[in-house]
Amino acid sequence: MLKRLCLIALVCLSLPAVSLAGAGDIAVYVYDLKTGADVRNYTARLVGTGGFNREVTVGNTNYVRFSNVPTDQLYTLTVSRSGYHSRSIFRIVVSHNHTRTFYLGLTPTTGVQTFTMSGVVVDAVTNQPLANTYVEGYRDTSSSDVRRIYAITDSQGRFTIEHCIPGAYYLIASRAGYRDSPRIYLYANSTVSDVVLPCTPHGAALTDWRLGRFYDALNGSELRVGEFLLQSEAGWTIRGNFWSDIELDRLPAWQTYNITVRYVNTDRVYYPTTRVGFQFVAGTT
Repeated sequence: MLKRLCLIALVCLSLPAVSLAGAGDIAVYVYDLKTGADVRNYTARLVGTGGFNREVTVGNTNYVRFSNVPTDQLYTLTVSRSGYHSRSIFRIVVSHNHTRTFYLGLTPTTGVQTFTMSGVVVDAVTNQPLANTYVEGYRDTSSSDVRRIYAITDSQGRFTIEHCIPGAYYLIASRAGYRDSPRIYLYANSTVSDVVLPCTPHGAALTDWRLGRFYDALNGSELRVGEFLLQSEAGWTIRGNFWSDIELDRLPAWQTYNITVRYVNTDRVYYPTTRVGFQFVAGTT
């Protein structure tokens, strides 16, 4: 009799632990990375670190939703379709009664040039690499920004995004305990391996700044489409492109920065312009 009562007590105590796990949803819209058209009739598979495994074959729609996904696991979402390179999103966190939505771009297997973009995410104050950090990129198009690509950093803070196609991209990194990195504008048509995305820790003083337009020193004409290098005293260097001005936000204030701007067109080569040893106070532009 005593043994039976003990068993019943143990079962009753274990029930609340199961209910505390909670559940949420994961949704994804899938697009052609080149054209932006909906990708339909694909397979989506969601695998969790705790044994969750669910696969869905999607019909004449670009949307799928995984409902009642337990919150006590990390998930990998993989989307595949004939004629496209498969793409995965790693270490997805699910929150209770919340829907996590992704807009995923798939690259065609034929008819397009492809390359790889890779780089590192660092602490903007210490320059130490940040592991398990989300990196999200999306193509800069005139229609929308739904053609997105995702990666997560390894133990050395490095990330790799495969099957990119030529064009302009915005890249941004996000991690718990940190502000999102500045949104970096990058034009690429071949392998890129030096992307740096600095994230400023919560509690550090921030600055948002904008470097205005650039002009020909002789005739005063405005210069558009160039490249810049921003180096901080912490040791990291951002490389990016710009259209008419450079705007970066969520950077640490009170650090010393150097910036070099290069502009090249088909008719004339300009000397780089460098400004060294400047600082921004908190909150200024």
